[in-house]
Amino acid sequence: MKLLFIFILFFLCLNLNAQGISIKGRVLDNVSNTPFELANVVLQTQDSVFITGIATDERGNFKLDKIGSGNYRLIVSAIGYVNSITELQGLLKSIDLGEILLEEESKLLGEVMVTASSEVYKSDRRVIFPNQQQLKASTNGVSLLNALQLPRIEVDIMNNKISLTTKESIQLRLNGVEVSEQEIMAVQPEDVIRVEYIENPGVRYGNTGAVLNYITHRHESGGTFALNALQSPHHPFGNYNVSSKINYKKSEFGFNYMGVHQKFHDMVRENEELFFYEDGTQEIRKEISKPGDALYDNHRFLLNYNTQPSEQNYFNVTFGYSLNKKSEYYNSELSNIHYQNQLIQMGDFTNSKSNIPKIDLYWTHLFKNNQTLIMNVVGTYIDSYNNRVYQERIENNILTDILSIVNGEKYSLIGEAIYEKEWDVGRLSGGMKHIQGYINNKYTGTVNSINKLTEANTYAYTQFAGKVKKINYLIGLGVYRSWLKQEGADKYETYTFRPSISVSYAPVNCFYIRLNGTIENFSPSLGDLSLVEQYIDSLQIRRGNPGLRPYKSYKLTGNTEFRFGKSSLSAWGMYTNIPDVIMEETYREGNFFIRTNENQKRIQQVMGSLTFKTRFFKDIFNFSLTGGVNHFISDGHTYNYKYTNWYYRASLFASYKNWNLMYNQYSAYNTFWGEQIYGGQNGQELLLSFRYKDLNVGIGMVNPFTTTKVETVNKNRYAPMKRMNSVKDASHMVVLQLSWNINLGRKYQEKGKRLNNSDTNSGIMGAGR
Repeated sequence: MKLLFIFILFFLCLNLNAQGISIKGRVLDNVSNTPFELANVVLQTQDSVFITGIATDERGNFKLDKIGSGNYRLIVSAIGYVNSITELQGLLKSIDLGEILLEEESKLLGEVMVTASSEVYKSDRRVIFPNQQQLKASTNGVSLLNALQLPRIEVDIMNNKISLTTKESIQLRLNGVEVSEQEIMAVQPEDVIRVEYIENPGVRYGNTGAVLNYITHRHESGGTFALNALQSPHHPFGNYNVSSKINYKKSEFGFNYMGVHQKFHDMVRENEELFFYEDGTQEIRKEISKPGDALYDNHRFLLNYNTQPSEQNYFNVTFGYSLNKKSEYYNSELSNIHYQNQLIQMGDFTNSKSNIPKIDLYWTHLFKNNQTLIMNVVGTYIDSYNNRVYQERIENNILTDILSIVNGEKYSLIGEAIYEKEWDVGRLSGGMKHIQGYINNKYTGTVNSINKLTEANTYAYTQFAGKVKKINYLIGLGVYRSWLKQEGADKYETYTFRPSISVSYAPVNCFYIRLNGTIENFSPSLGDLSLVEQYIDSLQIRRGNPGLRPYKSYKLTGNTEFRFGKSSLSAWGMYTNIPDVIMEETYREGNFFIRTNENQKRIQQVMGSLTFKTRFFKDIFNFSLTGGVNHFISDGHTYNYKYTNWYYRASLFASYKNWNLMYNQYSAYNTFWGEQIYGGQNGQELLLSFRYKDLNVGIGMVNPFTTTKVETVNKNRYAPMKRMNSVKDASHMVVLQLSWNINLGRKYQEKGKRLNNSDTNSGIMGAGR
């Protein structure tokens, strides 16, 4: 009996001990000393029998619980890194292994240096680790994205633009900070650890289609200098970016300049407009275009200072200034039924300019127990000028003379605070964002008016992300308050809710599926709400509508991917139902056709795409092909339309020794809204480059096989229209590329911002064709 009691007591002790033993640690990148998220941590016996496993969190932490005493081997691994193996002999109690460093692993294939790449999938995102080929072949963060060939992401390597094929908005982030393409241009590829592609943003990111977050190495001292330039030798077409960072002790000083100068002398606009009158008569106007001119001249400067006095505190201040200029001039001839024997001479000139200074203050504090508080305040002033001159004449006889001058001012203050708390079972975050703005726009010329608005928008949210076995989930709820007061109109105040849920399931490493449902809220644009009207031409008037109401969008999305060998096949689909949506309405009033916006019945969108990716010939070539379809059902109070658009996009990326080749080809991606088709364009981009140490030079061509054309169609029953815009200067255009990235021994461990709010909406209503 006594022996049985001792045996039971011994068994209970072993069981209690097994329940109480845990192993924890923190995994870091050996070069940058930064936390390594999503590293695989596996515990096995000495004879390689699997016991348990887990992936590291965003801070590189892991914890294995309920471990029995014994001898074990702990293996930490990640694609592209050397495995870290820790022998645990005679484990009897819980242990903290501290920091575990992973070293990058390279392997030589023939004459091509390759580091394996990997993609990891979570509830709301995929995490991509670029391989050595992709990093070496890229000159900045934008060109790196083109080499990654992500589904639904469009990269314009000639203009350094990043967008979604679905035409939804996209957020770009750098170490969690919302930034512009300008800051992504300044990213040195060799500093990129991974890119997080958040395909289904939760309530944290508001009404955005996707988020791209670049996670980079953190340095400790020295500095960097980067120059990226693209220039056509025979056209005034150029894009430039210069950036530099210098560290001194615990401080960092940064400078960034972006310049875009593009001038075209061969723009063509062809219009065919029909106007139907109550008496059954109709008028046909055709615009026979002569070559027109366009100028786009944009400059943006950023001065940045940040300091990290301690591990828990970080402060950043940024001064920014943007100068944007745009002008377009069309000199055409109009055929008109009322002047059958003569062509009307038409001139349409638009000119705009904006000055936008801003100041951005940011502070973050890390508390104990994985808690973070982030605060951000941004002040912006927008000084804008818009001018339009439209004339129709026969010889010296002026038939129509329209002058529109708008001088605008907007003051805005944006404040945001976010709190985050992490546990082993998940992550809770919550925050609030408030925008206070004042607008004073003065309209003079043919129509004189002063438009003054005061807006106050507040958004609060909370969301929780967790995991149950092989199922990841994210649940969130947002509340949005919109308040607007306009002189001469009633103020309005609305509250809307934005719930969101995302669930993903990955039964095996080569396959996953994700479903998401959201209810989003959208407010009318300030320009559409303006109590102002503008003449378009002698027959049409653009009119604002202060009676517009916010509306909701119900969206269901799903995506899945299957990987086999060096290839993958992914599918994406979305169904959107938007009742009470704001869309165009055209009606007759006196002798004019009034174009305005109304809250219509609804619009439904069904979109889908299929993407195939593969690597071949010793991974020198990377190929991606996407095919998709868009279907729209537009229900207005006076119209009903159905429209379907099929499209494709193909990308080829090749790298051999120091030579790199990029080629993109795509068909028009068209969308439909209200009564109008917004056409895309067919195009190609070709770039061949050579890299020597820190210098990269290249030569390419824009649209070598086609002419740049964009078609717009309006199907209104009173005033249908078909327009074709083409730019011959932008076709068959040769460009030269120069990139120079210099690292001056920079080793300071910088800590990045995680918020970056801005305001660029002047609230002006446009009146152009």
